[in-house]
Amino acid sequence: MYSKEYYQTHKEEIKATNKRWREAHPLAWKAIESKKNKRRYREDQREVFYHYSNGTMVCAHCGFDDIRALSIDHINGGGEKARRGHGKGGSEYRWLINNGFPPGIQILCMNCQFIKRHTNNEFPNMST
Repeated sequence: MYSKEYYQTHKEEIKATNKRWREAHPLAWKAIESKKNKRRYREDQREVFYHYSNGTMVCAHCGFDDIRALSIDHINGGGEKARRGHGKGGSEYRWLINNGFPPGIQILCMNCQFIKRHTNNEFPNMST
C-alpha cells in the first residue's frame, strides 16, 4: 500500500506498474477482483438490509433472521422494472445506497416474498 502523498506524486508510474502486473497475471487478477467484489456485495447487502429493516435485519412479515434467505422487496411491486433499470443483486444494493435509500423497499425472507408474489398475482403463472 502506498501512502496518500507518495501515490499523488507517483500516480502515473504506479498505475502503469499495476497495469503491467494485471496484464502479466490475468488469472491472479481475476481471483483478486472476484474476492473483492464478493466482499463488497456482502457489505452492501448488509447495509441495505440494516437500513430497510430499521436495524433489525429480520423479515418485515415473519421475523426470520437468517441473512442467507432475506431479500429486498418493492412494497408496491415494480421490482422487475427497477432491476431492468439498474441491475439486480449487487448492483441493485449499490444503486439503493448511492440514491440515498429511496422509500418503498422492505426486507422479506424468501418464503414471505414468494407468498406475497402469489397473493398479489405478481407472476400470473404462479397463481394456479
